[in-house]
Amino acid sequence: MNNLKFRAWNKKLKLLGDVSYIDFNSKKIIYHNGFVNYYVNFEDVEIMQSTGLKDKNGKEIFEGDIINCGYLFNGSPFDELDEYEEEKGVVKFVNCGFNIKFKNDTNLFIDIMESCEDIEVIGNIYENKELLRK
Repeated sequence: MNNLKFRAWNKKLKLLGDVSYIDFNSKKIIYHNGFVNYYVNFEDVEIMQSTGLKDKNGKEIFEGDIINCGYLFNGSPFDELDEYEEEKGVVKFVNCGFNIKFKNDTNLFIDIMESCEDIEVIGNIYENKELLRK
């Protein structure tokens, strides 16, 4: 990954946007939502880093994204055909790497680079919480 990319969720305004500048001295960021630039304190936003990967539709994948992840697993101990499963998960940064945390398996973190064949971003944890409740 050559250039780090970030996006920010403004907790007060409930707006998501792309970060264009981070000022560590004043502890503020500048982000924009396509129309307006916002200059905001660190404590007023949640900052999410890009994984540097894109989903099957070419959409960039960030921390906090809710994804559908299709993966193959050995469906049987009898060498039958592998089964294809699809499950929702949340992209997290854990132990120096991006992982997917699945809803039904709270302790299971799977490496995003190795596990999924058909990743599709379907939302994020700030704008689409309802996707995780189903």
